[in-house]
Amino acid sequence: QRAPVHQSFDLRVPWMPELPGQLHLPEGRERAAFGLADEPRLQRQVPILFDPATDGSMMVLGGPRSGKTTTLAMVAATLAEDLPVDDLHVYGLDCGGRALSAIEGLPHTGSVVPGDDGERTTQLLATLGRMLQRRRDLASDLGASHFDELRERASTPVPRVLVLVDDYGGFTERYERVESGRMLDDLRSLVSEGPTFGVHFVVSADRRGAIPMSVGAAITRRLVHRMADRDEYSRAGLPMKLAEVDIVPGRAFTEDGVEIQVATWVDGSADTLPAAIARRGAELAQRHPAPTTAPTGVAQLPALVPRAAGPAGVPPWHAFLGLRENELAPAVVNLIDGNFVVAGPYRSGRSSTIATIASGIAASTPEVQLHLIAPRRTLAEHAAPWTKIVRTDDPADVVQYVETLLDLADGDVPIFLAVDDATEVDPRGISGLEQLIKQARDLPMRVVIGADAQALRTSYAPWHVQMRKDGQGMLLAPNLETDGDLLGVRLPWRRALTFPKGRGILVENGQHELVQVAHDAAG
Repeated sequence: QRAPVHQSFDLRVPWMPELPGQLHLPEGRERAAFGLADEPRLQRQVPILFDPATDGSMMVLGGPRSGKTTTLAMVAATLAEDLPVDDLHVYGLDCGGRALSAIEGLPHTGSVVPGDDGERTTQLLATLGRMLQRRRDLASDLGASHFDELRERASTPVPRVLVLVDDYGGFTERYERVESGRMLDDLRSLVSEGPTFGVHFVVSADRRGAIPMSVGAAITRRLVHRMADRDEYSRAGLPMKLAEVDIVPGRAFTEDGVEIQVATWVDGSADTLPAAIARRGAELAQRHPAPTTAPTGVAQLPALVPRAAGPAGVPPWHAFLGLRENELAPAVVNLIDGNFVVAGPYRSGRSSTIATIASGIAASTPEVQLHLIAPRRTLAEHAAPWTKIVRTDDPADVVQYVETLLDLADGDVPIFLAVDDATEVDPRGISGLEQLIKQARDLPMRVVIGADAQALRTSYAPWHVQMRKDGQGMLLAPNLETDGDLLGVRLPWRRALTFPKGRGILVENGQHELVQVAHDAAG
């Protein structure tokens, strides 16, 4: 009897285990991996990466609680762990549930701006736009044809910039009617042109149609999480059969249909993603303690600006006014080009603004005399170094005083005249003021008036009309639909734009910008 033949079989399973429903990302994994990809045909599971240098930008689609915001945060976090601060700056525009604030724990993060903060959203887009233009100009100066070449030739570090936009549809809904959709156009241009100069985007939406075709055409990478509408899978270029699959949060499919699981740094059921990123961020901050180019935050205009914050060496007939919205740079009024109107409702800061301009002119213009006409007591009296104050209800006094000022200016004495509560000056004294304003342009004399915006807008007094012709002024707490008519401009309309005392729109040469007026303790 022959002995039985014993055959040996390979009992290994010929396929990889299923992707886990929750994936903790340990240290020491492949660079910049934010998850694990399942490739069953190749019998492997490999880290999935986002490399801005080759991928450009990425789109992340998913319904509620599908994990798309976590995906955005982990893409930024894993890149930050892989790159020093000098090589990567991160910004966020959170138009969703504010969960994107988790990345604020990274030393690479400049700011995460809530989408309902109209002022900071505008400033973020403007900051990115200026950054892009500076990089274009630098590339042209250095003869660099692409970003890597620009970085090699620049004398200081030029970091890649990653911008996360959570809920593109929410951004569109909030700002499509603001300034005729200008902010939407700005974001579209940034997404389309940014990667060429090292500014990359990862944007999320709850459906493919929420991201404009012009934006989608500029984005090559795509991840699709669980969608609320089964038809959305086909709109995203994936097979409809995925609608029947039970897709856990954090599970997604690439544009090629590869299944992935997004990882997190969360370690334990009581942990949270913001806490986990903050812990790892503290470690990264110790690893990169003094970057050459730290990311700049997107700050709000302060409600209080001291006059002492103004720049030194201001030219004659110029005056420090306050801080501009863009980059919080100094706003300086130029009275060489003409007279100036300060308009706004009661308690908006008109008198303080007049005093700030007067103080600035006193500092910049040698031998100038500061004169104030006011029909009643005003806060401006005590907040500027006035040469003379005329507070009178008698129109004859106004006419006589105007003649005195004209004589002084004819003798080459620089005259700064402010008229507060200008719409309440007795009409019988107006003829003298009209004559003065007409002649002031040819004399070393400039006039600033303060008035209620509504009253000034409906006034046909000749001297009011003359003052408005120069198209220069500060519109405090303005009615954005109507007050631009005072100076011949159309003002921006934004939601969530607030106007504390002394804040308004500075209008110069047909341009306008949000400004916070400076004042001292007395103003």
